[in-house]
Formats: sequence, structure tokens, C-alpha cells
Amino acid sequence: MTRLLPPSPHIPNASLKSLEKFSRLLKSHNVSSLHTHRVATSAVREARNKAEFTNAAAETTDFNVEVLLGEQEAMFSYLGSL
Repeated sequence: MTRLLPPSPHIPNASLKSLEKFSRLLKSHNVSSLHTHRVATSAVREARNKAEFTNAAAETTDFNVEVLLGEQEAMFSYLGSL
């Protein structure tokens, strides 16, 4: 099933607002972006406008969001359950 994330200029506001909040939190604690890794999972991977979302995230928060492959997502889910 191909999903479509809400189109611009209102790309998933809740997601972007969460990323903005996370960005501010990191900055307030002087955490370097070198110490964080931002990823997106199936919702973004399967969206027809995933590039639009990841570009908006980069523009809004200076975060480069890596869209995980399904196998990577499964591996991280498994590791997180240990």
C-alpha cells in the first residue's frame, strides 16, 4: 500500500513539530548533531512524497533524516527488544 503524507505547505505538522522540539532540546543541552542519528521508518518509506517530507525536515530542523530500508527497520526493532 502506497501512502501519501499530507502535501505541502502543511507537511505532517505533528511530525515536523516533534522534530523541531527535539532539535531545540538537543541545542539547549549542547548536544552535537554528530551524536544523534535521525531515521524514518515505513510510514515515510512507503509514502509517495517521502522526499518532500525529508526535505522539509532538513529545511525546518537542519536534520538529515535517513529513510530506513525494511530490513534495517526490522533489525533495529529486534535490537530494541533485547
